[in-house]
Amino acid sequence: VMSLKYSPDGKYLAVALGDNCIDIYQILLQSTMPYKRVGCCNDHSGAVTHVDFDAESGYLRSTSMSNELLYCVIPSGKQSVKTEELSKKKWATHNCVLGWTVKSIWRRGSTGSDINSIDRSHSKGQSSSWGHNVCATGDDDGKVKLFRWPAFGFKQAFRSYYGHGSFVSQVRFSYDDDYLISAGGTDMSIFQW
Repeated sequence: VMSLKYSPDGKYLAVALGDNCIDIYQILLQSTMPYKRVGCCNDHSGAVTHVDFDAESGYLRSTSMSNELLYCVIPSGKQSVKTEELSKKKWATHNCVLGWTVKSIWRRGSTGSDINSIDRSHSKGQSSSWGHNVCATGDDDGKVKLFRWPAFGFKQAFRSYYGHGSFVSQVRFSYDDDYLISAGGTDMSIFQW
């Protein structure tokens, strides 16, 4: 399993697997078997690494090791080719490392595998301790970077933080955006920023 994500409405669970598929489970709270597989998105040509639900829990977007950004319909998992329309939707989270809103996190000449994780701050219009929405990335160079959100355009300023002794495998903001947690790879450390 490469990624797990619950839908904002709490009705579905997406499980991204190393076999290029995303299994979609319906959550049945009053059942002895609380998870029922209701769909599968199997259109990626590489292992699925990141998934995000839209705010209404009707669509899922996903990225893979083969640098694909795909959209699918919930609950069936059928691929949607309305990419322009879906790219403008409001997404509950932003953990997919590809897309127009994160274009500037990639340095020129990148191979598309340099950034391992991204997370957007949660402040939904309210002022947070950051003062604005930001996104954090974890990369292969052991750096944690902060960008203003959205990070699009040809060049975007960022702040870079060092501490990990190897690649950063995961970054996530706390529920109130006051902290950023990063998990290292080979150094097996967890940092609180």
